[in-house]
Amino acid sequence: MLDVSLSVPSRPARRPARIAILGGGFSGAALAVHLARTGGASVTLVEPDAVGRGVAYAADPAHLLNVPAARMSLYPDVPDDFLVWARARGVAASPTTFLPRALYGAYVSETFGRVAAGTTRVVRARAETVDAGPAGWRIRLADGGTVEADAVVLATGNPPPADPPGLAGIIGSPRYVADPWRRDALAAIGAADAILLVGTGLTALDVLVSLRERGHHGPIRALSRRGLVPLPHLEAGGPPAAAPVTIAPGTSLEGLVRLVHAAGKAAVADGRAWQGVVDGLRAATPTLWAGFTAVERRRFLRHLRPYWEVHRHRAPDVVLGHVRALQAAGALEIVAGRILESAASADGVAVTLRRRGSADLEQVRVAHVINTTGPDTDLARGGGALLRDLLSRGVVLQDADRLGLRTSTDAAALRADGTVHTGLYVLGQARRADLWEHTAVPDLSRGAAALAEHLSALTVAVATP
Repeated sequence: MLDVSLSVPSRPARRPARIAILGGGFSGAALAVHLARTGGASVTLVEPDAVGRGVAYAADPAHLLNVPAARMSLYPDVPDDFLVWARARGVAASPTTFLPRALYGAYVSETFGRVAAGTTRVVRARAETVDAGPAGWRIRLADGGTVEADAVVLATGNPPPADPPGLAGIIGSPRYVADPWRRDALAAIGAADAILLVGTGLTALDVLVSLRERGHHGPIRALSRRGLVPLPHLEAGGPPAAAPVTIAPGTSLEGLVRLVHAAGKAAVADGRAWQGVVDGLRAATPTLWAGFTAVERRRFLRHLRPYWEVHRHRAPDVVLGHVRALQAAGALEIVAGRILESAASADGVAVTLRRRGSADLEQVRVAHVINTTGPDTDLARGGGALLRDLLSRGVVLQDADRLGLRTSTDAAALRADGTVHTGLYVLGQARRADLWEHTAVPDLSRGAAALAEHLSALTVAVATP
């Protein structure tokens, strides 16, 4: 008989991808947790310090979260996880409570230890370079070691602040605190010292709280170009939140500003809280940002960004109450203006400034100047040795407005020529270039969950003899 049996080609064997996460702050820890939940991948996390704390959550115990407890879960599908965790440890909290940041750091660290530590290899070192090879990626560490991976995730967190204009004369002086998040940054400040804060946003509020906790009672000026301070969250018992506005696809920046302004005014006139209008933009923000032209983005960043920041990134009323009390006592002055020059001496700092709307120069003498402008988004300047190396070699691409790293929709990094990497991803605040709003925990946790789902599906062919 004729043999008509068919030979079926065998499929090559495959293994789960080896994932290397560079950075163990919130975003890196959250990704490891989500990868552990989805399973499949082999995970290495490279982080020299404690996992899950980062700069934000290894902070002063007096610092509060700027987002209510009910919206701080690591899991987008379990929104009250942090609130339940806190209550289980005897913390009295409602969904609208603003809990301490240090407590949140403990939650992230403990969740990582419980969920992901058993499936994640933690390497206590700092990554210095990342190179692509024929068999994947090689990460070189500061201690001389290496890590091999099939996919690499850059989760490097927030850089320190950039030195503001006008302060060149005091850089390097012990009278100038360049990074208020550095450990013991405020240790040299005396209780009665006169202080100048450069920046009036959330970082400035944190520094004011820290100074209060240290017993500081000297005069404080806080200066920024427009003198804007974060606005309050809608607190429990306040007016109901306004409904979100409907935004048509392709709405221009000018049209969006008119729409939001009108909706906010109408909400207040109707006895509702304007915060609902701003919060209703959260889901649409990345799409709106992607739809703006390059000119519209630059107009927003130059003219509207400060107003967006104080409306969108608000502060707990208890913190703002401290600001109001200091102002009422004459201990704090908020100044709209700019610094023209500065000089340090053994006993203080002399600053020349001009108030907004005035042609007159003003001489101010303080004991210390503290940079409270917030993280530097120009990663080529402040992003650390690893990102500076990758940018200089064209491995990754910074956007023209220097907000972060360019990425595809699935968080894959773009090369300097605009092509998309296979196996190199970006997680965290560095994605602001394409998403704009990607700084708060609700945004970051969703990003980590989505990337974990994508990475868990990656497999690599196994060579056969």
